[in-house]
Amino acid sequence: MQTIRSINLKKFLTFQVLLVVVGSVIALFFGLKPGLSYLLGAGVMIVANMLMLWRFFIRKKVFSPMKELMFLYLGEMLKLTLVVIGTIVIAIYIKPIFMVYFLGLIILQVAMWLMPFFLNRVG
Repeated sequence: MQTIRSINLKKFLTFQVLLVVVGSVIALFFGLKPGLSYLLGAGVMIVANMLMLWRFFIRKKVFSPMKELMFLYLGEMLKLTLVVIGTIVIAIYIKPIFMVYFLGLIILQVAMWLMPFFLNRVG
């Protein structure tokens, strides 16, 4: 039997991958470079989101509320640092269309914020 955490993790991953695929296909209508730029931006954010998902869904140990909050902020800082480093590396070596690239980043970040509202709650 699957646990609530594993079901929510699958929903979360499915939603993120769906946004990457749909956004890339829409951007491909405007050309190959916009499609790849969106895919790069969304790819960087999905890798960073995996760090946060690992923290919330896979880790079993529970700490005091103050430590949990500290880990949340440290995880978010690590995630944003990874996004900044990824963006710098991509900007230097690949040179995507930045408006579309940032659209991929923003859409997946907003999805990360809104996804908890769509997960089933078991009471």
